[in-house]
Amino acid sequence: MSETQNIIKQIENAYRSICNECEEIIYYPPQEYRESSVRIINASTILYNEALRLFRDNSEQGAKTKLSLSQIGEVMQKTRIIMQKTTIIGQKEKEIEQIFQNVKLNPHKFLILDEWNGEFIENLNI
Repeated sequence: MSETQNIIKQIENAYRSICNECEEIIYYPPQEYRESSVRIINASTILYNEALRLFRDNSEQGAKTKLSLSQIGEVMQKTRIIMQKTTIIGQKEKEIEQIFQNVKLNPHKFLILDEWNGEFIENLNI
């Protein structure tokens, strides 16, 4: 397996972990916990799709994020680690916002409450 394939696998594993952590919270009150969970899932989905496009197109940086595949991997891994903490979801979301700001991304373009539009690139069977 190439280094790029390893990075994609790590991103995919982080994405699944983030979604699992959020899904444990998303169905329980209060409403702001659900909203934070949806925003985190949406941000993770955007990054995951961007990573898969980079891999598929063999591009150097993403169109939406201007990040490289390894940078997306770092953001996803840091987000996964935050999601595994025992702090409340609102605090986790603030920490994730900081991760986005650290890589010069506007977190409010990623941590969105809009319902997921169904855009998803199928697993590339790496």
